[in-house]
This record gives sequence, structure tokens and C-alpha cells, in this order.
Amino acid sequence: MESINDLTLFLANELCCDSQQLEIKEIDYRNAFSTKDVIFNTFLAYSDKEDLEAIIKIINLYTNAVEDIKMGNSKIAATKFDRADNYLNALYDNEISFALINCFAIPAKALLMYNTQNYYSAFKILKESFHYYDKIIDYNPTFFQAFKITQMYHLCKVLIKSDHELLSLKIMTNILSYLILGNVPKIKGSFEAKNVSNMPKEILSSLTAIFVIELVYVFAEIQLRKKHYEKKYFHFIYDILGKIKPVNYEQTLLYNWLKTKYKFYNEEYNDFAIEGAKVYNNIKVKNFDVIKFSLLLDFLQLKNTNYEDENYKKLLAKRSDLSLKSNLL
Repeated sequence: MESINDLTLFLANELCCDSQQLEIKEIDYRNAFSTKDVIFNTFLAYSDKEDLEAIIKIINLYTNAVEDIKMGNSKIAATKFDRADNYLNALYDNEISFALINCFAIPAKALLMYNTQNYYSAFKILKESFHYYDKIIDYNPTFFQAFKITQMYHLCKVLIKSDHELLSLKIMTNILSYLILGNVPKIKGSFEAKNVSNMPKEILSSLTAIFVIELVYVFAEIQLRKKHYEKKYFHFIYDILGKIKPVNYEQTLLYNWLKTKYKFYNEEYNDFAIEGAKVYNNIKVKNFDVIKFSLLLDFLQLKNTNYEDENYKKLLAKRSDLSLKSNLL
């Protein structure tokens, strides 16, 4: 008896990627700005100079610990976190320095908890971190708003691992509405429309991309494992994001996915087949293969294959092979 993993692997192969490709790699938004440099410059501007040596030591310890986590050395990382925390506690009375360092430290600690499958602790500490962002956001609104949003992204990944897909989808959908439409999300904290409108385009684009990828990835997981929820979840997303007017590549991909999926759920199968095939064939960036994956799951369910459309014909052979797996859906 084949499993869901067999289907996932099969589809991954159809997308010409290895079995890990569906674990979409995070776009490196950090190329758009240096977290460490911005925080350090904020220290120089607003913190006491006598704290500077301790601040440098603490940041370096957290930075090195993250590298240890990436190398699989969790125990060494935990030791460095303990040392850094001891230095950090000595700065407790300096409110700005303490908050700034925690903005750097908490995501690092959450990464260790995430990697060791301690999802509850990771969720708790990330949620607490927003308190620190709100304390210092006025010192550099554009940067700290973007940094806070990245932690919302990490929070969503923790929720997904904890089987809270719906809550994760709600947060991601609201954040995308904020990034694309400027709609302030109904999430506690210092979210302001001006902070998005003032963001450099490369930062806004990168943040949008990581949320689009994760949103569609989670939805594809729902298509595979919780089909009875997928239509309801889709309409929640569509009601908020269905009328966006895309202005860049990431927004266009989201818009096209929403538009074609809407036709599928509205049983406009002819239009879905033609438009969906076009969307599928036009995706050239590997990071967004998850959109192709989600569409293929819908193509599996089409009964009619007699569409006189070149884009659809390119998918016809794949669809014939994929139909052998349709009993898994």
C-alpha cells in the first residue's frame, strides 16, 4: 500500500527535483539587509557606550551558536546561549540594550528549540519576542517591522509543526494582506501601514516571497492530508487576497494561483485546465515549485482530458501517470 510520502516523492520527481525540494528552502531575505549591522548601529546610536564591549561579546556568542546549530552541534550551541544569557542579564537595567539584544537572541534560541522539536517552547519564546520589537520599533521602524515579520514567519513554521495549520494560514494570509495591500493585521503589536509603505522594494519583495511559498506549501499539505478542509481554507485566503493587483513576480504568482484555484473550486474545470496549465508552465523559479505541486494535485482530479490547448497538452502525459496515484487523494 502506497503512502502519502510515496505520492509526494512521485510528484517531486515529476517536478524534476529531488525528494527534499518540497521542503522549500527559505529565500535569503538577509541579503537585503544585515540584521547584525542594523542592530549594532542602533546600539551605537542609543545605548550607553560603556555597554558596547559586553554587547559585542553577547552578539558574537549568539551568532556563533547559530552557526553551531546549522552544523548540528546543538549541545555546543546551548552552552554558548547560557554564557550569552549570563552577560545579557547584566544589562537588564539598560532597557534599550536589553530589548535590542533579545531581538537578536530570541530567534536564535527558537531555532535551537525548533531543531530539537521543542515546538511549544519555540512558540512561547517567539511570541514573547514581539514585546521587545514593540519597545524599540521607533528607533528604526522599517527595519524592526521587517524583522518582526520574519519572526511571524518563524512562528508560523512552529505552528505548522505543531499541527495548527489553520492558525498558521490565518496569520500568513493577514501578513500577506499587510505586505501587499497595506491592511494592518488584526494581530497584537505595532503594525502600521506606513512601516510597509516605507520599506525598500527588495525587502518587501523578499518578505512577500517567503510568505507566499510557505502559504502554498501549507495549503498543499492540506490538499494531501486534510482534503475535507481544503475548500473552506482556500476561500478564507481568497476572500482576503483574491483581489490583489500584482506589481511584482511574487505577487503575480500568488494572484495566478488564487485565480486558477478559484476556478477549480468553482467547478469551472475547462477554464481551470487551460489557465492552470499556463500558470504551471510559466513558473521557472525553483523556489516556487510548490505552486506547481499544488496545481498538479488538482489536475489529478480532472476527468476530461480533451482540451485543445498547447499548455495543457504539455501536462497531459504527466497527468496520465499521476492519475495512477489518484486513489491516495
